Amino acid sequence: MPQNLSRLSKSKTDPFIQYIIYTFHHDNECPDMTARWQKHSVESCPNKACVLARTLYETGEYAKIEISRLIYDRNKKPIHKQCVNVIQKSQNIEINALGVLSAAMICAAAAFSVALFLTGA
Repeated sequence: MPQNLSRLSKSKTDPFIQYIIYTFHHDNECPDMTARWQKHSVESCPNKACVLARTLYETGEYAKIEISRLIYDRNKKPIHKQCVNVIQKSQNIEINALGVLSAAMICAAAAFSVALFLTGA
């Protein structure tokens, strides 16, 4: 569980805080970028928001799920909105050993060719 999500789930229910869950649709479902984000639900309990967001993401229907915290003042006016967590597929690029070895061999061959050309042999 990400650090900010675990910190969120340890929070207690506060009458002046709401957790809003937004869903982000996949590219092919909605061509308009602004229409791809939709407000799904509002929770007062951070634990329920975390569980619901994880459940929605695991269905595979959405590309991303965002949990935002909306803080109200005593008059129920929103005073601060903050994105607490975004659940999405990791976009890290994995480089395997074969790819690194191939790149190193190409570089070595190029360096050898340049050295051979410069020495005139």
